[in-house]
Amino acid sequence: MTAKTEFSLLPGWLVWLASLLTVNLVGLGILWLSLQSAIAAYIAIAIALLVFPTLIMVRDRLLGEYFTLLGFLILVGVAALLASNYYELRSGTSISDISVTQAADYPDASQFRFTDGAVRTELTGQRIVRSRSGDRTNRQYYFVAPIVPADWQPSEPVPAWAGCTNTGSAVNVCQGDWPRPYQAGLRIARDLRNYEQAITDAVAQYNLQTAERAPILEWVADPSLALRNRGRSAVGLWMGVNVIFAIAPAPRPLALPDAPGD
Repeated sequence: MTAKTEFSLLPGWLVWLASLLTVNLVGLGILWLSLQSAIAAYIAIAIALLVFPTLIMVRDRLLGEYFTLLGFLILVGVAALLASNYYELRSGTSISDISVTQAADYPDASQFRFTDGAVRTELTGQRIVRSRSGDRTNRQYYFVAPIVPADWQPSEPVPAWAGCTNTGSAVNVCQGDWPRPYQAGLRIARDLRNYEQAITDAVAQYNLQTAERAPILEWVADPSLALRNRGRSAVGLWMGVNVIFAIAPAPRPLALPDAPGD
């Protein structure tokens, strides 16, 4: 029995190029949706992961390239979410030369530079989010601590919070930065529900109270630089996965056996 090759209606390299362009369009759609609604973006990612690679696999019989395409789509989706976070923060205002006690007065600000304030690391609260992956339990840790002026008293509302998250380890990866006298922060705009539950933990543990609309901040030396680095990371990831996918071997059509009698 000999084998004959069943070809797609399009050359493999052209299908590969069309896949690259389509995935990037999907990524741009996810970027736009995530700026409107995070939930809508996650739904779009789920639909894209289920539908798009499967259509390519069935339509062009690219069984061997299914997981390559799926990985490409996942990484582009991650890059789109990172980019949307960058654009969301970039659209906020930058506030300078204010007391940390005034932080809640600027709900549209994304970058803060204070004239006072320090992170009280001894008043840290945390939230643990557990998820199952097969037989393995994954943990995401969220940490918060008050950002307050030197004369602050525990009976006074906390005007702002430092936030940090870490995957897999209960060690607070920001414990090296929080004691530094940065007096500046970049607003955290994602996973707010988990950070708010960490604040609830700190409030309950240490008998604190929090100011209404108190921002949750990444404690950094230069908020503008931190924001630019976030944008560069998103662009770098997006471009990197495109380069890798573009130089990957073009898909080959399947070789199918001859029908009986051929």
